[in-house]
Amino acid sequence: MMFIALPPLIFLSIADHLFLRELGDELSIRTHNNLVRDAQIELRQLVDSYARIMERELGLVSLLLYIQTEEAQQRLNAKEIDGVTTASPLSGIKSQSIPPTRDLSQEKGEAQNSRPYLDFEKQSIFIPPDEDGNVEIKDQIARLSSIDQVLKQLYRTEGNIVLWNYIALTSGLHLNYPGNVNIPDQYDPRKRAWFQQTVQESQKNTSNFSSSPTTTIKDEVRWFPLIIDSLTGQVTITATLPIRDLDGKIIGVSGIDLNLTEILSSGRLPAQWSNSRLLLVALANPETNQPFQTQNQQSDNQLPVPVIIADTELQGEQLDWKLQLNVHPLAIESPRIQNQFVQDMLNQQSGIINVVEDGNQAVWGYASIGPRASLLVIVPFDEIDARASVIREIAQEKTWQLIRISTVVLLGVIILVVVLAWSRSRTVTEPILRMARAAEQIASGDLNTQVNLHHRSDEIGQLAKTFNSMVPKLQDHVRLSESIDLAMQVQQSLLPSNPPIFPHLDIAGRSVYCDETGGDYYDFLTFDDTAVPTLGIAVGDVVGHGIAAALLMATTRALLRIRTKPTDDLKYVFKDLNHHLCDSRFTGKFMTMYYMQISQTDPNSADQDIKYLSAGHDPVIVFDVEKQTFSELVGTDIPLGVLHDWPYNGAKTITLSPCKLLIFGTDGIWETRNSHREFYGKDRLKKVVQENAYRPASHIADAILQDVSKFQGESLQEDDITLVVVKLNDSKPTDV
Repeated sequence: MMFIALPPLIFLSIADHLFLRELGDELSIRTHNNLVRDAQIELRQLVDSYARIMERELGLVSLLLYIQTEEAQQRLNAKEIDGVTTASPLSGIKSQSIPPTRDLSQEKGEAQNSRPYLDFEKQSIFIPPDEDGNVEIKDQIARLSSIDQVLKQLYRTEGNIVLWNYIALTSGLHLNYPGNVNIPDQYDPRKRAWFQQTVQESQKNTSNFSSSPTTTIKDEVRWFPLIIDSLTGQVTITATLPIRDLDGKIIGVSGIDLNLTEILSSGRLPAQWSNSRLLLVALANPETNQPFQTQNQQSDNQLPVPVIIADTELQGEQLDWKLQLNVHPLAIESPRIQNQFVQDMLNQQSGIINVVEDGNQAVWGYASIGPRASLLVIVPFDEIDARASVIREIAQEKTWQLIRISTVVLLGVIILVVVLAWSRSRTVTEPILRMARAAEQIASGDLNTQVNLHHRSDEIGQLAKTFNSMVPKLQDHVRLSESIDLAMQVQQSLLPSNPPIFPHLDIAGRSVYCDETGGDYYDFLTFDDTAVPTLGIAVGDVVGHGIAAALLMATTRALLRIRTKPTDDLKYVFKDLNHHLCDSRFTGKFMTMYYMQISQTDPNSADQDIKYLSAGHDPVIVFDVEKQTFSELVGTDIPLGVLHDWPYNGAKTITLSPCKLLIFGTDGIWETRNSHREFYGKDRLKKVVQENAYRPASHIADAILQDVSKFQGESLQEDDITLVVVKLNDSKPTDV
């Protein structure tokens, strides 16, 4: 019997062994590939993160440079100098502005030759020897003597990446912050490349400036990579803007020098990528290899080339400031990969590419930091592959361990699952049954029911906790429903209970809300203290409906009743209403309103003088009963609560004779839709008015609402409906 069972068992064991081995190899390969891919994703995310930080820092520098330039322009172009007169002696200004010269040794032992002892309270002023005594420079120093406080605030905001803030003028004057620096004797800012190129390129925009004071926003920040700082010998990146007079003429350059070491130090790479490089790459002219200072310099007809403007290999070097550093092209052997890299830079996209240089494979991760530059991290492929290879070996070793212990583990798991399933079943089903019984009690109306499972900290306990927290919310919901019912009663009480009695007028008003509370509104204003009988009729529609709309409706009703008098010009009344609503806290809410005043100036005539004004509301429909014709009283103003300073037009005035019907309404009438999504429309409304024109105003209003309800059918009412009918009669009205 054993010999019969043994061969199949041996065969199954060998098959299982081979299968697990093959599975282990496949898993190790997939794990290796996934880890390589994850490392590339990590590299891309890392570069994206560094690029966003750098882009944010460079963007802040650009903004602060605009502020610095604007402050300099305002002082240089001002008619008067606050607190300083141009008659002050030049030597006196120098002694006030320039602190005593001190040694350029370092405050800290690290980062040698990058920072002297500095005076952060004052600026330093430099005047070329051949310009000493220049009256223009004396005036400019006096005007700029107070800008050191501005530079101080800007410098504090900029952080560690900034070396210097400075202003250089065409007169030769050079202001530098922080102060207390030794500027080389041969130094003349006007001979520096950043000064000359900024002046030369910015003069092309001079035609865009008018004779009025200008702002620097019309000029674009120019970036100059690989500039050797004359004070520290460090390689910097310089940002500049031209300084203009009131006529747009360039009178100087405002600049900020960025510390290349600090810029690159923000991108610290993981320790496992110790041999990687961090570079700043810019787009350059393919003929000169010079980076584009502005986006306008790029040509659409010629593909630019990538050049290196900053490299971690340049950190810590101190160079002669009179040298001119040249940028180096970014070497990419494959034209296809170079074109892809350049296109991604033009499109400001990030990416990962595999590049082979001198037979060595590397992974490039890059991300845009603006329209002309990208951050590039070059990691040798061996460093990315090293961790994946280790994991692959571990996976293979674990496969052999799995083969040895798989049988034992499988049996143990089966036994454990059976025991746990039996023991845990009762702990799960019993509390669920308790919660089911509690739910039945709540359904029967007992909102004080609770499930006591505080001793459970698992999912069942969390479910019981959620169940118990649901009960108070149900109680709150009941209280909220009662509050809404009360709000509905209050709002209904604000609407007129009965129409007013007015000579030769028959009036009716109706309002039907789609929710418990709404934003539609109508009101009748009677003025008993006037010599001429006057009646005011207001109809409004707040955008939306519900509690917020009801509150805005109540506010408007109160404001209108307080503000309106028969002798007032309606446009000022509406201006006051608009100001109050714009200043209120009903964010995003506005309302339309139609207001009409009806006066009987001649007691012996049934003619009525009409004065009306509409704030974005649909016009009043006028039906001539005798002529069987319709017309409209149209307004031209916008709704209330939209624009604070809207100049509302004056009220329009007309005189109407008897046998006229005035129909005030909100869009909830003609925008009612049936089950076919068709609108009720104004044509149907006019037809109902025409058919019931000889009936009393209240009958006409009821007929309109009945026809709208019939048209709506089973569809839900989507908006509030408000309607006012005014009928002009020959005879005096009766109380309907």
